[in-house]
Amino acid sequence: MKKIFNVLFLLAIIFIAPQSVSGKEKIGIVEFKAGVDVKQSDIDGLSAIFTTCFSPKGFTLVEREQIDQTIAEQRFQRSKLTQKQMVKIGKILNLSYIVIGDINIIYGAYNLDARVLNVETGEIVAKEGAAWKDEESYRDMMCQVANGLAGQLKPKEEPIPTPKIVKEKPKKEKKQPIPLKPVQPGFESSVEFSGSFGDFDKGSAMYFGGYRFNNSFFLGGGIGLEFIGGYDVSQFLDYNVTSVPILLHARYYLTSTRFQPFFALSTGVRLSGDREGYSETYGHPYGTCGFIISPAFGCNARITDNISLYLKIAYDGQTYPAEVDEKDYRETGLVATSKMASSFKVALGLTF
Repeated sequence: MKKIFNVLFLLAIIFIAPQSVSGKEKIGIVEFKAGVDVKQSDIDGLSAIFTTCFSPKGFTLVEREQIDQTIAEQRFQRSKLTQKQMVKIGKILNLSYIVIGDINIIYGAYNLDARVLNVETGEIVAKEGAAWKDEESYRDMMCQVANGLAGQLKPKEEPIPTPKIVKEKPKKEKKQPIPLKPVQPGFESSVEFSGSFGDFDKGSAMYFGGYRFNNSFFLGGGIGLEFIGGYDVSQFLDYNVTSVPILLHARYYLTSTRFQPFFALSTGVRLSGDREGYSETYGHPYGTCGFIISPAFGCNARITDNISLYLKIAYDGQTYPAEVDEKDYRETGLVATSKMASSFKVALGLTF
């Protein structure tokens, strides 16, 4: 029964022990230990004097009775307390620091060594000492040591939390693309400029007009103006020809998004004049009427609901009458065969 009462009393000390109204840290003093040539009963009065003088600013001093009661409850021997046991006592009593000390007689003089332990870490955070002879006033020495230790102790300052100011960078609003309406059926026109290289070099301007059936399919016709230039190795002559292509044109768009890859096919005839610098005996290989076929692949970029830009690459092939030598031409007056002239074309166009 007595043991149960002691346990309850100890719990009451831990949880109900009065705290400082201002939330000060608590510190306690363990009775000094008797060392060389000193009896424990001889230094009880010295410990009491130290306790009377010890008054660190910013701390609450715990009563000696609480410490003695805890030592008894833990069944520690006061005269043989280890540093580890003293730290445990401090933790039980919720102390921040605990003061310990030893008094010895060395060469006929009393020597006091006092230390302050950090209960949380077990480290010595302050220490002070003094020595005196029998005929000297030990009270002054004890108060001197107590004041010296108290001056070394500084209560922990609770940091005042300061709100962290985070400057938020203004978020750049992403410009959303203007939603486009689906392509509506109706008449559609395109203007196209291109350059070709191959069997003959030419630059051209074309106009296409036709009907857009839906988002995928366009069918119409085109007419344009071309300037063809080249060099005839057989005659060692440069030639320049102006021609007018007349085409049937179709496009098939692969997607309905803002960027639309497409296939295209143009077929028709090219109406041209004769080659400059040649006699009438020889016909121009690219200067006569010929059949045209031009498959292409490109990508259309819609800018608004009705306007778009496109870029395409095409193969341009044209048949032309083959030349024969002068003798055969005079005797027969006929053209022997037809041949195909090829070139590759890069075109940029605007649809509206």
